[in-house]
Amino acid sequence: MFKDFRLKKACDSLSSSRSCLLFWSNSARSQQCTEPDWTSTFAIAGDSMSQCENNVSYVNGLSSAGYGALVETGPGVIKAARCCAVKLPYSQEGNDCYWNEWWTALSRQDSWATCQRKGYLFHGFFTVGRNFLADIGMGQCCKPSTHPDEDGSCTEVNVDFTADGTKQCPDDTFMKGIYKTKCSTIDCLTRIRCCTMVQG
Repeated sequence: MFKDFRLKKACDSLSSSRSCLLFWSNSARSQQCTEPDWTSTFAIAGDSMSQCENNVSYVNGLSSAGYGALVETGPGVIKAARCCAVKLPYSQEGNDCYWNEWWTALSRQDSWATCQRKGYLFHGFFTVGRNFLADIGMGQCCKPSTHPDEDGSCTEVNVDFTADGTKQCPDDTFMKGIYKTKCSTIDCLTRIRCCTMVQG
């Protein structure tokens, strides 16, 4: 809210109305994202939870590094998340969350592990180990409190977690699902599903 006030004040001070509109429009469209370090929490030995740092941020992407080093081929190569904030009016409210179990889905071949309830998106993960995709045991699925129980528009993005770097959804979309093919290692995690929120 304070940030919006400062933007408006700066906008009002501009002499050109056209510049004012462009300034306000570009600021409103920008998505605020952080990349929390999950090295010590995601897919370590033993049970652990990794989440976006605040309630108004959701997972937009995941960053991997070190595939093949020291025989690292499981989900332990995921080192960080890209968490992006939601926009007004949802940024002013709390979350509704639940845990979606994935042990079975990520043990199958050619299988999606998703937030099964409509309108819910990734906020975090519960992992039990670092070697196999099924070690990503649960996803924390959340939505803003007043968000309807329906998905926005969704798209699928091909990803390669064997390559270092961030694999992410398009701007203003958040992760809804991950897809595995035949094997149980990270090279078989080949797609992510990305969805927008329904406008408030």
